[in-house]
Parts: sequence; C-alpha cells; structure tokens
Amino acid sequence: MTGRDLAVGLGVFLAGVALVVGIAAAGPVLLSQDSTSSASAGVPSAFEAGSTSVDASEASGEVSVDAASTGDVVVIDTAHGNDQSSEKVQTLERVLVESGYAVRYHGSASGSSGGSGSAGGAFGSSNEKPNLNESLRGADAYVIVNPSTAYDADEAAGVSAFADAGGRVLIMSDPNSLGLIELLAQALGGRTGGSPDALAPVSSQFGVGVGSGYLYNMAEYDANFQTIYASGNAGSLSEGVDRVSVRRAAPVVAGPNATVALTTSAETELSDSGTASQYAVAARNGNVSIVGDTSILDPARLQHADNEVLVGNLVEFLVGGTVAPDALALPEPSTERPGPTPPVARPPNGTSVGE
Repeated sequence: MTGRDLAVGLGVFLAGVALVVGIAAAGPVLLSQDSTSSASAGVPSAFEAGSTSVDASEASGEVSVDAASTGDVVVIDTAHGNDQSSEKVQTLERVLVESGYAVRYHGSASGSSGGSGSAGGAFGSSNEKPNLNESLRGADAYVIVNPSTAYDADEAAGVSAFADAGGRVLIMSDPNSLGLIELLAQALGGRTGGSPDALAPVSSQFGVGVGSGYLYNMAEYDANFQTIYASGNAGSLSEGVDRVSVRRAAPVVAGPNATVALTTSAETELSDSGTASQYAVAARNGNVSIVGDTSILDPARLQHADNEVLVGNLVEFLVGGTVAPDALALPEPSTERPGPTPPVARPPNGTSVGE
C-alpha cells in the first residue's frame, strides 16, 4: 500500500464516519424532504443506478493439466525475501505433484516433493545464501514469486542461460505494498518492505516487467472494485480463458517481442496515475512468462471465473520446455571483488495495450 493509498483510504473512512453520524442526527429531517430535491444534489455518475456492473464470478471447475512430458522438475524460489503465502505456493506445488511432476525449493533448508504423494515440500529460507546455478542444474522450470531481495549479476546471468537452454521461467508479482507500520517507518526516514527493483535484473533481460501501482475498475468488477476481470488475449497462456478474476493486480510491462496474454477492460485505472486504459496483466516472451497477480493461486479464488484454466495453462507452460544439457552452460560465480552496483532502471508505471 502506498502513502497515497493510505491517505485516500483514511479520508474515505473518516468521511464515512461523518456521514453516518450526520444521518443519525438529522434522520427525521432528511426523511421529510421531497425525494425530488435529492436529484438536484449532483450525484456523481459513478454512483448512479446502472453506472456500475457488479458481477460476482461463479466458483466452479478444477485445474486440468494436459501435458505430454512426465517427471519434470520445477524449482520454486524462496531465497530472495519472497513475499508469498505458503497457501498460494502450495497450491502450485499440489497441482504439479498431482500431475506427476517434482518440486524443489531454492533457498529451503531441505526437502522437495514429487510423485503422487503429499505436496508437503519444505517452505522457507535458510540463513545461508544458496547457489542458484546449483539449484537449476537438473531442473526443467524455475518459478519466481514476489522477490524483495534483488538478484545479483551472477544469478541473473544464470537465469538467462537457463532460459536460453530451453528451461521455462515463470514470474509472478503483485504490486509492491507496505503495511501501516512500514509506511510510518518510511515517513520517519526509514526504508522497509520489498524493493521494486528486485525483479529488474532478471525480467529486463527478457523484455518484460511489472509496473508500480495496482489496477482497479469502478465500472465493472467482481464484488469489489479492486477485484477486476482480465480477458484472454493471445497465445497459449490464454487458451480456453474467457476471463479471469484478479485482485489488486500489477500492470505488466511487455516489450515488442512479448505476447500479451491477458488484458483488462478499457475502464481499468492505475492507482499511481488514475489513467483509464486497457492494461496487460500477463505476457510471454519465449521461455519466460510473467503474471502481475498471485491471487489466482489463492485456494479460495482458484475456481473463480476461469482462474483454474489459467493456472492449468501456467503449469503446462512450466513443463512444456526441453532443456538441452549440452546447451546449459550456467556461469560460475564471479570470484572478482564486486565494484559499485549500477542503478537499475525502473520500469514505467505499466503497459497500456495499444501504446
């Protein structure tokens, strides 16, 4: 949550309290007025009857994975301060394991899961920074969810080499958010929370990224204006997807070589700018896919709209590649003393489709 979001939310809350108190004090007077007089008060069009479409998505369907490969190994990152709930990550792990694939965690103290057994692999990070290249050797796919610690140059080069050799990389990122305590600490001069630059060293190599802020829609939404719909656009990620329901999604930045898979409606606005446009929330560039939302993995939201179809497509993407062992030449960690780290270029606020 940004400082602006907190201020706006606080203002709305105080206005609501004042309104309730006012109505309680002057209720008889309001009820005695001619109902036609309220029409001249200038009610904003966004709150007029019929100006919004609240369409609660139906919860139905199961995740289906149709992939020819068997026994693939998927590595999920937990070594970069990943802001991810165990419930969401375990949803992805469960679907993979039930479909016959193995799951390992990069950054866990121990453990992996696979086969038809329980999806109970280790979750969490060890105190010692593990070697990413070692984790990627023998793997077929790599999943990055909400990192807050930036990838160093060696790690970014390793992910690039992995994708070049045929490995699949899935990036899922929510908007960078701060809680009330973090916002107060930041206001007093401290810096807490995740870094918006954490993904850039990896994602920028593939011409994709996520913008700042979150998307919302006051005209059409799924029960809440921050829970909105995105429609299937093009490519395998959107196959069979009419629309998905995403909550506080981040806008996805897609370069010219990437295919936008999911887009919002034109009435969607960006919290950082208030600009209404059609935004990308998922894209793919070769062996790399990016989704600006993790709520689709929430067990309570997995069956909303076509979320389960999208999750099935993401799993099929992860296990659909073929890593060529001869081509996988992962770089060895640098032994030279690192110099000053150059600043990482921040992505723009978001990609509006058609820009």
